[in-house]
Amino acid sequence: MITGSTTRPTNERTDLITVLLGTWLMVGLFLDGYAHTNFIDELQSFLTPWHAVFYSGFIATALWVIWTIAGRLGEAGSLRGAIAPGYGLAVVGIVIFAVGGVGDSIWHTILGIEQGVDALLSPTHLLLFLGIVLIMTTPIRATHERSRGEVLNGLDRYSVILSTTLTTAILAFFFTYLWAPGRPWLAEQPYNGANGDGELFVALGMGAIMISNLILLGPLAAVLARWRPPAGLATVTWIAVNVMTAAAFDLDLQLALAVGAAGGLVADLVIRVSGAGPSNRIGTLLTLTVSPIVAWSVYFIGVGMFGDLQWPPEIWGGAIVFAGLSGAAMTILSRPKSSPKPDEAMVGVTYAER
Repeated sequence: MITGSTTRPTNERTDLITVLLGTWLMVGLFLDGYAHTNFIDELQSFLTPWHAVFYSGFIATALWVIWTIAGRLGEAGSLRGAIAPGYGLAVVGIVIFAVGGVGDSIWHTILGIEQGVDALLSPTHLLLFLGIVLIMTTPIRATHERSRGEVLNGLDRYSVILSTTLTTAILAFFFTYLWAPGRPWLAEQPYNGANGDGELFVALGMGAIMISNLILLGPLAAVLARWRPPAGLATVTWIAVNVMTAAAFDLDLQLALAVGAAGGLVADLVIRVSGAGPSNRIGTLLTLTVSPIVAWSVYFIGVGMFGDLQWPPEIWGGAIVFAGLSGAAMTILSRPKSSPKPDEAMVGVTYAER
């Protein structure tokens, strides 16, 4: 399996084009999710406008990756050597996605179109999910291989922001049935601890909050382990993911936007003030602890003000505290970046790429 390379790294422009083409693919995915939510009676065929946007985005991304490899073949002398650092898993992802896409067309032709959670859990769709994740994370891996410090400059900042946002979005998409920010009703179910009434909904709500929290924090933690994040990364990621998920799956857009904006803005503020990054673990700990506490506090305040909050303080307060503790645990378990030596980082890098 091709997972790495010793060839020279890509440049900033190459990685930005990769993630921009990946954005095309992701737009198609969320359009398809919207169609499955709102036009399911009209989806009786694999050949739909939504699939056209989705698969054309994949083809464009795959052709670009192949083009970058082909352009290095003469210089590298071998296929493995022509694959830039960080792009090996992209190649694996393209193959997995292609297999999943062919299998998906056969699956839909024989078994029809899924109409609920089964659409997110079918074997072919899980292959597509894995392929997309490997492709979407490529700019982060490639930039990590090329970067020589904690601060991102130039186009690298935008590539990392977009890659982080799209990676978070694909995770949210495939766990949308447990996406809490846009579902106020999770905390609106009556609860009576004395006789056990409503415990099932509390368990569902707590599980949804914890899963959503980890999805929002995970990619951010990965960036913090490598660099000091570019300004606005958390805000852009959290707002975009919550808005896209709420719009595609008919969730409460205002509540999702409030949760995303509050958590993202606080995360960026703490990063700015504390200098969070690979050499400042305390700042990272504060970022991943404080931002979820604020985000889920806003969630419960929103449900209480504009809905009918039924959870007692012990439960909604515990949910907020556990969200913060999970961020702290993520900080403790994550590994700091291992920076390349200056000489190693520059091996094979041409003047134009410096």
